Amino acid sequence: MVYCFYDIATNEKTKCIKTDFDSRFKALKTNEVLFFDSEDFHLYHSKNADEVYFLGFLKESKAIGYCIVGLRDNSGRAMLCMPYSSPFSTFYFNPKIDDLDKARCIKGLKNMAKELNADVKLILAPDIYDETLAISMGLVLDEGFKLQYSHVNNYYNLKEITDIDEFVSERAHSFRKNLNKAMRSNLVSRLNDDSSLQNAYQVIKLNRAEKGYPLAMSYQQILDISIMDKSKVDAFVVSNEQTDIAAAIVFEISSNAVQVVYWGALDEYSNLRPMEFLAMNVVKYYKEKGYDYVDIGPSTADEKISHGLLRFKKTIGCRTNFKPVFLWQTRGSYDSD
Repeated sequence: MVYCFYDIATNEKTKCIKTDFDSRFKALKTNEVLFFDSEDFHLYHSKNADEVYFLGFLKESKAIGYCIVGLRDNSGRAMLCMPYSSPFSTFYFNPKIDDLDKARCIKGLKNMAKELNADVKLILAPDIYDETLAISMGLVLDEGFKLQYSHVNNYYNLKEITDIDEFVSERAHSFRKNLNKAMRSNLVSRLNDDSSLQNAYQVIKLNRAEKGYPLAMSYQQILDISIMDKSKVDAFVVSNEQTDIAAAIVFEISSNAVQVVYWGALDEYSNLRPMEFLAMNVVKYYKEKGYDYVDIGPSTADEKISHGLLRFKKTIGCRTNFKPVFLWQTRGSYDSD
């Protein structure tokens, strides 16, 4: 990993050691940091990039923000990616700085990319993690980035749910009918027992194989993540007559939001409607734990909406937001400098 400072006043970049970086940015790093940007997460995933840069922005020697990017090969062209090995990332700015200084920081990232002869790709965190997303989008667009595409993301706003029964009653007839069938099927849900994580992964692995979908993470990877100091990983397993038929693996991403990293059910038991049963168990659990959001993840793949998946998520009560993807090129039509 490479630690460096970029002075937005002088446009100079200097390398530093980790202790210097941590000392300068201690205050910002003790504020809310997404789990995907925690040091343990980056230490574990740094092998997925040619180099990982902790880039700290300074103004008159004062720390005003930082970001973490990974240098990767993209079809023969170098690319600085934020994130390089997770669903999304963000910039961490001192809340007291103005938007013009934030823009200068983004320009600093571009200047660093020019030094490396690399393009830049940003996948920004949805607004449930970053209330300033709209401003961030405006700033990167002003700096010549192009919106490559935007994932259609789905989530539960738990703040809007005051009563689970009332929430269910407001859903579509098809959902209520399916959930009632699941309740009559004597399904049982268990959470975080000694074998839940492994059993949940096995169900999800079978589900992906049935549908022909890739499974990006191995069980060992999820197990390794689950024991990180800053991690909180929950495993839900739904069973019918002692057979595991549906499951969800959920990461805490921030103090008020969790993300369903994987979930699914076995086709053989789809008539029992285990996904509706699982979804409501997940919602109820995190509502009782005091979280504000359950992020269900995108309904897009290969830059296209999966209409069946989006329809299902809307049916079970999910709201929709965006996870934007931006691209800036050091040379070519996107370079506005």
